[in-house]
Amino acid sequence: MNLCSKKQLQKPQKLQKPHKLLAIPLPSGLCCMVSTRKQERKNESTQTTNMIQVKLTRYLLLLLFSLNLFGQAAEENERIIFIPKIVGISETYLGFTAGISLPSDDFGRVQAQTPSGYAQLGFKASLDGAFIFFRNAGLGWTFGHSINALNENAYIREVEHRLPTGSNVTGVFATDSWTNTYLLIGPYMSLPEDQFMLDFGMYAGLAYAKFPETKFEGSLDGNTLTNLERSDQAISPAFYFQIAMNRYIKENFRVFIKGEMLFTRPEFRKIVETTSENFELYSIQDEKQSVGFLGIGAGVAYEFQRKKLKVRKKRGKY
Repeated sequence: MNLCSKKQLQKPQKLQKPHKLLAIPLPSGLCCMVSTRKQERKNESTQTTNMIQVKLTRYLLLLLFSLNLFGQAAEENERIIFIPKIVGISETYLGFTAGISLPSDDFGRVQAQTPSGYAQLGFKASLDGAFIFFRNAGLGWTFGHSINALNENAYIREVEHRLPTGSNVTGVFATDSWTNTYLLIGPYMSLPEDQFMLDFGMYAGLAYAKFPETKFEGSLDGNTLTNLERSDQAISPAFYFQIAMNRYIKENFRVFIKGEMLFTRPEFRKIVETTSENFELYSIQDEKQSVGFLGIGAGVAYEFQRKKLKVRKKRGKY
């Protein structure tokens, strides 16, 4: 018997040949186009961010100015610390608000390359209410409607975007307006005092938005041109925030100034028909569109079951 261990002979491993990499030259024009598009997207993002910051700054300045007017009218000869009362009974109120709506985010954008609403400064009105069944807290609701006209001067870019590069069209528009109806409900808090009251609300619900129909009639290189974009409607979830400063004028009546913010994102089916003497274009596209506004409004409210409130502290001076 052979005592020596048999060593298995190992076959020499074959060296794997490196994979050949195929270098496909790209046209220099394509590289420039990719770089240009990236830069355009970066610029659009920066412009959108700056637009939102400017609108929020205006909104806050208007709200602070409104609150300052209420504060100056409180007591001319006496500076008073705002000390809210604790509500110990069930209360409800019903109010009406009217004001302006400033389009926010993509809703007010006017760029053809991205989803844009082309909405202008509009008007809004709403019925508001709340049920106070905890101490200073309860459930609030709002049922409102807003109208925003379409920016026709800027919307012509949408028509030119569908045509060959360099096309210059002239003509007139016949358009409807954006409409948005919403019903929202959520947590509500009030901080009442002798003459003033602060209240806050953060709601959620549904919004019914209507995309406006637009018709453009004009000319392109001497030929007649018609562009028709049909209207569409959609229902989508909506979110809402409000803050208001109230002043009592009678036992159960108060007037208020309110700041609001609403956002929803419905999906519309956009059907566009473009016809001329030389060609016809027809397109159908499902596209989500942001619909939102920053609102400033004033109104009046009536309180039910308002009785004597329990004072937590006496009002102090400083």
